[in-house]
Amino acid sequence: MGIPFSSLQKRIKKGSTLAPHLGRFTVFSREQEAELANLVKKMANIFYGCTANQIRTVAFEYAEKLNVKHNFNQASKMAGRDWLHAFMARNNISIRIPEATSINRITAFNKTEVSLFFELLGQLMEKHKFVQKNIYNCDETGISTVQTPGKILAAKGQKRVGSITSWERGKNITLLCAMSSAGGYIPPMFIFPRKRMTPLLEKDGPAGALYKCSDNGWINKHLFLEWLAHFKQHAKPSADEPILLILDNHASHISLSIYKYCKSNHIHMLSLPPHTSHRMQPLDVSFFGPLKMAYKKECDLFLKSHLAKKITPYDVASLARKAFNNVASISKGESGFRSTGIFPLNPEVFTEEDFLAAETLQSETVVIAAMNLSQLPV
Repeated sequence: MGIPFSSLQKRIKKGSTLAPHLGRFTVFSREQEAELANLVKKMANIFYGCTANQIRTVAFEYAEKLNVKHNFNQASKMAGRDWLHAFMARNNISIRIPEATSINRITAFNKTEVSLFFELLGQLMEKHKFVQKNIYNCDETGISTVQTPGKILAAKGQKRVGSITSWERGKNITLLCAMSSAGGYIPPMFIFPRKRMTPLLEKDGPAGALYKCSDNGWINKHLFLEWLAHFKQHAKPSADEPILLILDNHASHISLSIYKYCKSNHIHMLSLPPHTSHRMQPLDVSFFGPLKMAYKKECDLFLKSHLAKKITPYDVASLARKAFNNVASISKGESGFRSTGIFPLNPEVFTEEDFLAAETLQSETVVIAAMNLSQLPV
């Protein structure tokens, strides 16, 4: 067959039955690497992800424990960067920037709470037969007069690279948005941190938007009731076409007056489970991220086209209008509701892997013990 005698001899001596391949042999076998890769993925899924240096250290200790031949650094007791990059490429792993997630959010997003929400949602859909355009989600987010600068081009090796902002600390303005599963949007509500309103704050803002103020710029029960009247004006609920409004269980959304107003105006409210908005709130999933990115770009353009002029609360409505118009699309509304399983109704949208972190933290097993090499099979 034209196979060199030395190749056959080497395979017989080592007892190797692996298929031939180009390049040098890996330190670990495929099965051993798979175990290590599964550990890395599992730790990331339960929010205890490993850093590159931790994996390099574990690889060294793993090789020592298995007594396999390796060329890892004996002084640092770590695998090399070249090994790490090759390991990630072979096992579909990449270095990611994680999103900070509190323990409350991790433990609250569990199968019991999510199943109960979908059960209640299914009962409401069955009873009232909501049409797609009448299923809404509302939520608040904050925008500031100080934007986070984006990446810029600068000289290579330059020690200090800066980008202009208006202030050291900015004013925070609350923006209350609502979108439907058909991709429709209610004009937003602005809440400014001040005692009295002035028409100057509304300059060049979104058409039909509502402008209010509070002492700290946050929403409260009275302002939410005013927003509900604004919502009713645009959504037009009726006995023949009632509205389903999905929202979080913030204290400002809960009062007897709000309940009475919704009941008398054919608005049915359903609360999401506590601390689950990052996975189950359509606005959080598909809209607020792009909106804030677009707003940041508008702030950058404003500062670079108005020399030495600061962004004040009087400019926020105009900048938010441009960002809102660029981002608000039918596809974002539809994808937000689809990916959260709200419409079309899909209680199976989240898999067992999604609930793994909550189940692990709620059990009494010590998660960090997974990093112990004794967990890896020898």
